[in-house]
Amino acid sequence: MELRLAKKIASFGYAVFTFDQRGVGETGGYYPNLEQDYKISLDGKEPIQHLSVYDALKAYDFLKRIKQVDKKNIVMAGESMGGRYAMIAAAQEKNVKGF
Repeated sequence: MELRLAKKIASFGYAVFTFDQRGVGETGGYYPNLEQDYKISLDGKEPIQHLSVYDALKAYDFLKRIKQVDKKNIVMAGESMGGRYAMIAAAQEKNVKGF
């Protein structure tokens, strides 16, 4: 579904960058649900889910380095939790055009 949507958006002339959430698809690893991540935090360890916001911000940084990408017109989007992470990342990075 995501790839089909990305191709459709690209067909309108937009640059599209997609990536898997940590622990999903080819990225492998473990991705806890919110309750599990909260328990990780209570144990004094670094919670994991906030790293998805970091990943979105790093994707933004990557897109800005591509010559053909309009750096003043980058939007973040996501599906389900990805939408939540995109919204938080866009709120942190003032130069993101929207989400």
